[in-house]
Amino acid sequence: MRQATWGDPSGVESRPEGAASSIQAHELGGVQQISLLDAAGDRREGFVLRMPRWDASAPANLQALKGDFRIVILGEPPETSIQAPPGTVICAPVAPAKAPAAVREPTTVYAVEAERPPTSLTAAEATLLSLGKLLAPVDLRVTPQEVFGAGEPRFELLARDILTSEALADYLGPLAVALAAPAVPGRSPAQELMAALQRLVHHAEAPLPGLEREVGPEATGAIDRLSQLSAAAGVESFLACARRLYPRVPAFLEDVYLLRALAERLSEALEMLSMRAFLVQAVVPPTDPDLLLDRAVVLEQLQFASLIPEPQRLNTARAALDYFRSHYQRCYAAHHRSCWTETARLHARLLEAKDHAEALRRLNTLTELGPPVGEASLETYRELVEQTSGCSLLGAEGEKVDEALCPACRLRLDQQPPQEQVSEVLKRVERAIERQMARLSAVAVRQVLERSTNPHVEQFLKVIQAAQIASLAEILDDELMGYLRRFLVEARIGSVLDPILSHLEQGTPPKAEEAQAALRELAQVLQRAFRASGRALPPPRAALKEGPAKKPRA
Repeated sequence: MRQATWGDPSGVESRPEGAASSIQAHELGGVQQISLLDAAGDRREGFVLRMPRWDASAPANLQALKGDFRIVILGEPPETSIQAPPGTVICAPVAPAKAPAAVREPTTVYAVEAERPPTSLTAAEATLLSLGKLLAPVDLRVTPQEVFGAGEPRFELLARDILTSEALADYLGPLAVALAAPAVPGRSPAQELMAALQRLVHHAEAPLPGLEREVGPEATGAIDRLSQLSAAAGVESFLACARRLYPRVPAFLEDVYLLRALAERLSEALEMLSMRAFLVQAVVPPTDPDLLLDRAVVLEQLQFASLIPEPQRLNTARAALDYFRSHYQRCYAAHHRSCWTETARLHARLLEAKDHAEALRRLNTLTELGPPVGEASLETYRELVEQTSGCSLLGAEGEKVDEALCPACRLRLDQQPPQEQVSEVLKRVERAIERQMARLSAVAVRQVLERSTNPHVEQFLKVIQAAQIASLAEILDDELMGYLRRFLVEARIGSVLDPILSHLEQGTPPKAEEAQAALRELAQVLQRAFRASGRALPPPRAALKEGPAKKPRA
């Protein structure tokens, strides 16, 4: 098996801080188990074991060890070429060891050095292994000398390398196929594949200036992702970036084939991007299985992986799209009309409740009632009024368009009128008004209002006592709002000054801090009231800025 050719392995040798503590080993019937953190920081479990020789039963026996990786130390070189199972590294010596390849009994020294693993090697065995081969299903970056040439075998280094190399092969193997299609790819080192990807990005970008509108977001997104990936320095950075950008390898290949199409077949690629953009917008509801099937057939035909080796399949894709488009547009035109007809009725319901929404907005400006209620409902109400206002193309001569969505309203085929949202927001507005009316009808407020002889206020009292929301919306004008604001503030001022006036009634002066606190709260009450009404307090007079007046001389 070919030895590692994937760049400088020195990056694997440097352990992160605390890495030594992440390696734990204990004996399982003569097999050493290793637990370590891989390059992504995930905990991985594996085994190190010794075998006298490789035979036909070895692969099945190894697969029985359920771990993320397996490191096999052979006692003699294999007689024939062998294929290592997935996740397995076979360490083959250059020649058989003189002593039998078996796990040695622990000596007294080992009893003291309890950390020494049961698969410890003699100096002669380590030398033979350092001159031998590392056989794995993927190319490794470490060499036998790096693993076995430093005294104690570095199994953790080898384990991390097989884990990283297999994860890297999940991306680089398909990348080699995508870059070479329709030809059969040759074996290329990782650095060569990464450089080829960088060249592909450059060639795909070259003809695109001035074609931004035709290219669209699908291609620009693919170029951006592959530009980030090709700029990664080193295989570890490449792997980390690939995992972040492409959790699914098929999505990675789709982008590679797309860029190949831009670089090699620009006109066909732009046409296919336009066709795919139509399908992205032409969302089909699950209630129409026939239309869903037609759309799936077209999507299957519009694959960039097919365009590269078989460009003639584009003709079949065109025919399939034309059939789907005609069916889709008939359904869309009918849906567009029926949806906006129903939406117009919902819009009328919202407008009928406009006075109630305005009444709630006004009541929320009465700060002395407490925090405003139903603010989110009022915002949703305003949004729904805007959303249901209608489509400018409804019933127009140019209502039928060639695009997947109406250019005026962008209504999708799977969208329905917001009946539930309208009903719910109207209920929430009514509940918020009821809550504010309950506040207004509280005993303290009634006592203030009932002292008034104003007939307008008497009418208001009857309304809130009967909880007549519809009548409230009719009488709650600016004059009544001003009257309510004044009396609510007066009531609050009275409650703030009541302790101070009690001292006055009893003929005892209040404490200075009590008087100052009352004055500060009084100022806050007035500030809140003026802010809520959209006004500001007048600036203080100059005399007030100068401080307290001086006492006249006797």
